[in-house]
Amino acid sequence: MKSKVTFLIVLFLIILNTQGQNPINLKKNYQFSYFNNDLKQSEILFNRISDKPLTFKNNQANPDFLQTPTSDIKKRLDSLIMIDVQQEKLEFIYDSAGKNTQQNYYSRYDDNSQWIILGKSEHTFDDNGYLLKASSYVWNPNNNKWENESEENYTYDTYGNVASYIIFQYWNSENNGWDVGIKSEYNYDSNYNLFLLSYYSWDPSNSVWILTAKQELSYDSNSNLILVSIYSWNIDSSLWSYDYKVEYTYDTNGNLSQVTACGWEESANQWLNVWKKEYGYDDYNNMIVLINHDYDEITEQWQYSNKSEYSYDSNNNITLETSFSWDLNENSWERVWEEEYFYDLSFSFSDVIFPVGESNLPNMNNLLVKIKYYEWYNEQQHPIGTAGFYYSDLTTGIDEINNSIFNVYPNPTSSFIIIQPLLSDDIGVFELYDIKGNKVISLVFSDKTEVSVSDLQSGIYFYNIVSKENRISGKLIKQ
Repeated sequence: MKSKVTFLIVLFLIILNTQGQNPINLKKNYQFSYFNNDLKQSEILFNRISDKPLTFKNNQANPDFLQTPTSDIKKRLDSLIMIDVQQEKLEFIYDSAGKNTQQNYYSRYDDNSQWIILGKSEHTFDDNGYLLKASSYVWNPNNNKWENESEENYTYDTYGNVASYIIFQYWNSENNGWDVGIKSEYNYDSNYNLFLLSYYSWDPSNSVWILTAKQELSYDSNSNLILVSIYSWNIDSSLWSYDYKVEYTYDTNGNLSQVTACGWEESANQWLNVWKKEYGYDDYNNMIVLINHDYDEITEQWQYSNKSEYSYDSNNNITLETSFSWDLNENSWERVWEEEYFYDLSFSFSDVIFPVGESNLPNMNNLLVKIKYYEWYNEQQHPIGTAGFYYSDLTTGIDEINNSIFNVYPNPTSSFIIIQPLLSDDIGVFELYDIKGNKVISLVFSDKTEVSVSDLQSGIYFYNIVSKENRISGKLIKQ
């Protein structure tokens, strides 16, 4: 039963995974790839390096950890139903303030059978809307009881960045405690870039955390991630040892163009190539191709592995993702998989509230309603399933964010805005995003501040302001 719930969760995360510019959610990769007994610590860390740079700067812009709906939201995701051999459903429960406090997981064979509960996840938030705890359970039909599956805990710094993340798994009913635990600690520089992640494993016998590994992150002058260095802690020597490094390069538009991973070969005292990713974009900076390579140690050449191609509509919504694998015998690409996306164009992306932890959606500016999945074999397309997204109109009152702490004006504007804190000692971070989620302005202010927006294209933008005690979000119209 537990594996069934995990499959459904992973399937949902795959659906909502993006290759676009959205912030990467470490929690997702962390939760579902970490506990693999066949992988050593360094390999697990290596597998969590994503296709896109980590942007754990100010999670006000990352709803994975923050549930703060604004007053103009019109739609809310209530459930997702997967239909393939059988049907599976995720149901999202919200409180009166709009926070996603529970997710339920169901399965059934067809439309004529009843939904059977498989598991649930319960969420606790602080007064500012930040996720503090997520507890997952599986339903045991033999004794009609809920059983612990995992527990996640979060802490944050004064600017809303994740400061620590802890996940426990494998509940031991005899000891009444968790057998496995992993803790991550996050450290940020003065520009709010994440520069150090430290990893610990839980020793249940002695009830202590043991340091096991770390990641060091470096950035260029534009705060683009350019290097992740991964180390393991050697208990015997009390020294750090190299494991992997991942290097990032960008094109002239600031888009990620290549990621290269190397593993440290201690006997040869050198770095060895492992894999490489190459990206291509259209004129609107939508990613249209991702090519994966593996390094062949025998030929000492890069070898194609697989690739994905992406198509978009006139609103820059992703409409088709096609996956290929490289056929070594034919020396050509073979189409293996397709995903087709459908939208309700009468609603914009900003009109929607999604559940906690599920912000990594495909590139889209409208309301996603369906995904169709196809396998390709014998050079023909074969439908294998669909995912339907079901929303409701918000009829309950949602508390509006208190915008009286900061003034942002004029709005609309053509050349500049003024950020004015109403409390003299309120230092804050201001970040402005375009409708695709790309950060276009980021600054720290402590007094009345004028910000030029004259170079921005006309359109709708979204801003977040975070201070030690307050936070607001809003919409800005550039004329």
